[in-house]
This record gives sequence, structure tokens and C-alpha cells, in this order.
Amino acid sequence: MPTPSNFNRAKRMLKKLRTYLGRVIRDITRKIEGNSGLEVGFAQLLLLARRVHEQQQRQREPKVYSLHAPEVECIGKGKAHRPYEFGVKSPSPPPSATPRAASSSPCEGAA
Repeated sequence: MPTPSNFNRAKRMLKKLRTYLGRVIRDITRKIEGNSGLEVGFAQLLLLARRVHEQQQRQREPKVYSLHAPEVECIGKGKAHRPYEFGVKSPSPPPSATPRAASSSPCEGAA
């Protein structure tokens, strides 16, 4: 069972990591200033870092869950043992034109 002191410790560490990230963003921005080649090269990474730095816990717009795969989303499953999963939703195939014949067993016909 998590205790309040563990929540406070996690909150403190998150704040410290945000501070570090902010420092790194500002430092890189200062060092590449004026060099258009580096600015273009770092533009996507700095944009992603700023999104991570500015995101809040309960924000409505899309959050960044993975730096190496920014398209990852939180998928709510509604299951007790694993309520959330992280990944990319794949489109479901369209329903087939011919419906399956009704069978007595739900496992029949599933091959």
C-alpha cells in the first residue's frame, strides 16, 4: 500500500526531473542559437522535449508517453487486472460481407 511519504517523494523527484529537463532545453537552445543547421536538426527533438516539460498530469490534449515513439497513446481497457495499456490503436478490419453461421459452441468456427 503506497504511503503519503512515497507520494511526496515521487512528487519531489518529478519536480527535480522537470527542472533538469528545463535546464537542458535552455542550454541546448542557447548553444545552437544562430546556427541554422543545428536549429533544423534539433527542432523536432526540442519540440518533443518542450511538450514533455509543459504537460500536466490531467491535461486533455495528447500527452507524450514515450520519447522514442511519440505516437504511443494511453488506451483505457476497463479491465480490473490491467485498466490501461500503452500503444497505438490499430484499425479494426471491416466486417465481412457474409455473416458466420450460428454454431452451438462459441469456439467452433474460430480457427
